[in-house]
Order: sequence, then C-alpha cells, then structure tokens
Amino acid sequence: MANLIIKSSADDIVLQGSDASPAITVGATGTTTFAENATLSGTANVYGAGTFPAGHIIKIATDTNATTGAGASVSGSVGSANTHGYQLFNTSFTPLASTSKILIQTSSIFMGEELNEATYSWLNAWYDTTRVAMVYGTSHYSNFSGSMHWTVLVLNHVFDSWGTSAKNINVRGGNNGAGYIKNRSNNDLETQAMTVTLTIMEVAQ
Repeated sequence: MANLIIKSSADDIVLQGSDASPAITVGATGTTTFAENATLSGTANVYGAGTFPAGHIIKIATDTNATTGAGASVSGSVGSANTHGYQLFNTSFTPLASTSKILIQTSSIFMGEELNEATYSWLNAWYDTTRVAMVYGTSHYSNFSGSMHWTVLVLNHVFDSWGTSAKNINVRGGNNGAGYIKNRSNNDLETQAMTVTLTIMEVAQ
C-alpha cells in the first residue's frame, strides 16, 4: 500500500478543532505547533538542542578518581595556573547550547600537610586557560600538633556555557606548600578503594 500523503500547495497544513480554531499546524519545513498540550503514549526522542524550560537539566556527565592507600603528593603551588597541583579530573563535556549554564559539583576532597610547609589548601576547575571555580582555606594551624594543617574542600559552582564544542573540565587541587591530597601518606591506611566524583550538568536558561 502506498503512503498517504497530505500536501499543501502553498500554505501550512492546519488541523482544526470543533470550534474551527487551529489545533495542529504543520509548516512548510515540518515545524509543528500544537495549540494545547500534547500527550504521547510512546517514547519521545529529541534530536538537536530542542527547547527546554529554564532550570531544566538537559545534559549530565560524571567522572571518578579512585585511590587505595596513600594520597597523592603535591608540591607547593597557589592554583593560579591550570598546571598547578594534582589533577583530579580532566573530563570532556560538550554543551547542547551556548546560552545554558554549566554546574559542576565534586565530592569532598581531603588535603593537608605532614610537615609545616604550607598555610592553606586550594581546589579549582578550568576549561582551557579559563578558571571557572576556586575555593581555598584551612583550619587554623595553631589548632594542630606541629602547626600542620588539613582541610576538606568541595566545588559547587555555576558558569556560562562556552558554546557547543567539546572541552575538558580540568579539576585540580593542592597546597601552597608541599602536602598530600585525597589521603595522608602513612599510618593505618585503608586497603579498600576510596572514590571521589565529579558531576557536570548543563542547565537550560
């Protein structure tokens, strides 16, 4: 059986309701407009960017970094460059829209020192050479034996989408003096894996 073809010679194809008002309008290139809500009994697939209400999460990606035993040693740096400290994540992400916001969140990240060489820890995130998130600080050194500090830092930051090309979100952490990240270096270290997580979400605007 041949396909049923409905074709307008010039204008849109319009299906009217009982009151003669347009219920469904199909434009010349296939753009379809529903006058009221549409209920689908099957699966709706959205191809392309689509149009979503503001605040809607339209894409999500996750990454993990697992450690067993000792943490990673980091030398002194202040986090002002995308090569400083220890790289926790370097995760590719491609936004669907250039007008959306990007939300990044991490698990709690432990950082500290084992010799009195630093005064604070930091955690940041970059794409290319653009720093999009930065936190730093520590408990006051005088509260700890030998004036050694430690802290737990988390990223929960929002920034503008850079466009619709793929870029890597580079999350790094360290101390302004030598220390460790994710765990200490010795003494009763756990033998089971500890996993920290990065979540990247694109939010429609």
